[in-house]
Amino acid sequence: MKISTRQYAKRQISWIRNKLLPATLAANENDKDIVPFYLLDTSQNDWSSKILEPATEIQDFFLAQEHLPDPKSLSETASRLLNVSPKDTSPISVLKARTRRICYVCTTQGDRPVMLEEGTEWVAHEKTRSHQRLAAKRDRREAQ
Repeated sequence: MKISTRQYAKRQISWIRNKLLPATLAANENDKDIVPFYLLDTSQNDWSSKILEPATEIQDFFLAQEHLPDPKSLSETASRLLNVSPKDTSPISVLKARTRRICYVCTTQGDRPVMLEEGTEWVAHEKTRSHQRLAAKRDRREAQ
């Protein structure tokens, strides 16, 4: 149960860094801080000074419609995790980034093609033993 919880937390952090933060940064490009994003460091046991006080301060500034504090200034963890490079969040660019190729060497059944994402996944696939074995077998057949 502990391992599953840890893995779930890692997936959440990855989703936040790869999907939510870039979308938030894209929304904030035109209007400064229209969508604020804060991260409170809950890894420490000091609940009142590390979590409750910063959260209350952000809430008070928000309700008073005052300038909100910089999200990266709350903690070292927030500074590290909120420092992401801007990514293109348009749906077309996301689809282009996930373009798939058919590996004709590894496809043994015509109705079930072996499809892989271009880039690192394709390069890693070409180095696998099964792909290299099938490619060598194909080359021998073509040489005959």
